[in-house]
Amino acid sequence: MSILFCTPMYGGMCTEAYFKSCIGLQSALIQTGVEYDWYTGVNESLVTRARNACVHAFLKDTAYRYMMFIDADIGFAADDVAKLWNLQAPVAVAAYAMKTPAMPKLSAWVDGRLVGGLDKFKEPVAVDYAGTGFMMISRDCLEKMCAAYPETRHMEGPKGEERFALFDTEIVEDGGKRFYASEDYLFCRRWRKLGGEVLLEPTIRLQHMGSFAYEGKS
Repeated sequence: MSILFCTPMYGGMCTEAYFKSCIGLQSALIQTGVEYDWYTGVNESLVTRARNACVHAFLKDTAYRYMMFIDADIGFAADDVAKLWNLQAPVAVAAYAMKTPAMPKLSAWVDGRLVGGLDKFKEPVAVDYAGTGFMMISRDCLEKMCAAYPETRHMEGPKGEERFALFDTEIVEDGGKRFYASEDYLFCRRWRKLGGEVLLEPTIRLQHMGSFAYEGKS
């Protein structure tokens, strides 16, 4: 097993939950003898470009079989990473709550409809798309996507290296309507167009950290 953990980290900042989770993960990786490393994209304000930089770093370093996005505002357990790894899927993900006070049930898009409450799923389920904040991707998947989408090839700046913009935003048409697709949606859409699956592990419970404004009354 070998894996490169990738975290877009604007300004070099992360949450305490992420930091403590990584310490626990590192301890587990050392005990199990897993080959690993971290790549943190700092000072990149454009999340699409940050994610593509992570992919580029992973593809350049052939020592690792998988890469895994773990965003800097995610709290997790080492076992959560193991659950995704054990799926041995080209794309494996876990769901996490949106940053809203309502704390809605976790939900996922399955076969074109939003399914609320992941507790109804007892086994991993193929979803239409998922967030990239806790996503494991195989090298084979990324290499296939680079070959299938040559139009995403570009130079990163005048003197930069050649990269692929597999993560990007786009206006897409679905069901006769046009939608603004975020980078995680478009990545999943592109992979599924190639016949691939996005496999969600429903038993993982993550923390999605955020700030909240507390207002007092006189």
